Amino acid sequence: MRIMIPEYVENVVLSRANRGNFIYEVLASLIKHTPFRTYNNTTRPDATQFTAGSMIFNTDDSAPNFSTGTKWVDAMGNDT
Repeated sequence: MRIMIPEYVENVVLSRANRGNFIYEVLASLIKHTPFRTYNNTTRPDATQFTAGSMIFNTDDSAPNFSTGTKWVDAMGNDT
């Protein structure tokens, strides 16, 4: 699954992890090992390149998009 975390949130997590907060250390580890991706309608790959249920953040929609394995849909299931 691919999801997007805003850069400022990632920076807060990494900063607090560096100060020894265990929960933030775990989150920082997840951030480093999970592909968080942001795309727009022009740059996002074809939905067939992602497994069904994969999520990206679409900056044109300002919302997450989900792959059905064949197309991109929004949280309500509408084509995007």
